[in-house]
Amino acid sequence: MQNKMYRLFYDYMDKNDVLEIFFINKKEDKKEQIGDVIYYYSNNDIVKIEILNISNYMKIKTSGMIINPINDIVDILNSILINNGDKFRLNKNNPSGFKIGHVLEKDECFYQVDIGKIITVIDDRDIKVDSYVIVGDIGTLLSDKNILTKYKIVTYKDIGINDSEEIAYIEKDKVGKDYFENKGV
Repeated sequence: MQNKMYRLFYDYMDKNDVLEIFFINKKEDKKEQIGDVIYYYSNNDIVKIEILNISNYMKIKTSGMIINPINDIVDILNSILINNGDKFRLNKNNPSGFKIGHVLEKDECFYQVDIGKIITVIDDRDIKVDSYVIVGDIGTLLSDKNILTKYKIVTYKDIGINDSEEIAYIEKDKVGKDYFENKGV
């Protein structure tokens, strides 16, 4: 059983009642279907799981990316996985990788941001100094299924809230805290 960051993706109209559990953006080289579950592998590592006919198990009233599902949903998904091959279990309290950051300084396109430690973010947008933003950590999975290879001050589109490319400014909050903590669907 593996334990890694994941995202749920669901769109009833586009995906024909299939829930995707997405781990990493790698090309699949093998797939295996067991009952209502399809496991996708890259070099024997599970990179994606699809649960077919998800509405037979639960009703999902949202579409798009689901970052931090509540424990009841994770329990249902784990039950489905156990009954269809038992190859994987989802961890509860899945970290989002999106942290609250405080923009401290700007020097041309270099921003000093406090996310519990001081980091440098390179960004050519005009970001307000002394503002609070959401920062994607290295290794974080975005709504477009790409994984960050460097820190990024994210947009609303990056976190799946809407299609806006505007910076995700937020109210003052605890620096370094997971933005999606206690905000599960």
